[in-house]
Amino acid sequence: MERLQQAENFLRERIRVWWRPVSCVGISGGVVINAVWLPLTTHIPLEPYGFAAIITACATAFAVREWGKVQGGGS
Repeated sequence: MERLQQAENFLRERIRVWWRPVSCVGISGGVVINAVWLPLTTHIPLEPYGFAAIITACATAFAVREWGKVQGGGS
């Protein structure tokens, strides 16, 4: 039972520390794929209103991350 508790504590700590950086890398990767790679490979121009919405959502997500760091909520 103690090993299970140790494993749970280990996993909780890893998730607490890494969820923000991993989500930010995922958001950035999504922007690169949808705003750069797909338009270049499909030769379909980027739709500006959709791109503006993506950038706004990403900026909000990164702002929430930074706010959490300022409040002392993690890495």
